[in-house]
Amino acid sequence: MSKCEKLRVISIPLFNFDVGVFESLEQYQGYFAEAHSIDAPEVTCFTAAAVYFEDGGASWFSLILPDGVSIAKVAHEACHMADFAMSAAGVPTGVKNTEVRGYLVERIMEQLLDGGQ
Repeated sequence: MSKCEKLRVISIPLFNFDVGVFESLEQYQGYFAEAHSIDAPEVTCFTAAAVYFEDGGASWFSLILPDGVSIAKVAHEACHMADFAMSAAGVPTGVKNTEVRGYLVERIMEQLLDGGQ
């Protein structure tokens, strides 16, 4: 089975971003090599990870969430993803925008807990 076939995607509709949700570091690396012929940034020392990078004018948002990862770790990574999305959209993070960040984290968590698209 292709690494692309199992890819789960969630969306951040406020900013029109999609987030690839991967089950392993190997799936994450293989997806970008196979589907886009690019090397994804290296990720090490993780139980889960949120990754944002730009390549060739495209923005890539990814979560690496292995089976069995705790809900607390998922929430932790959802917070990082909300920060990445806000930054990419030019929305400052900080006390004045905590409500925006809170809604983004809520939306990301809802989709992750519901299984994504």
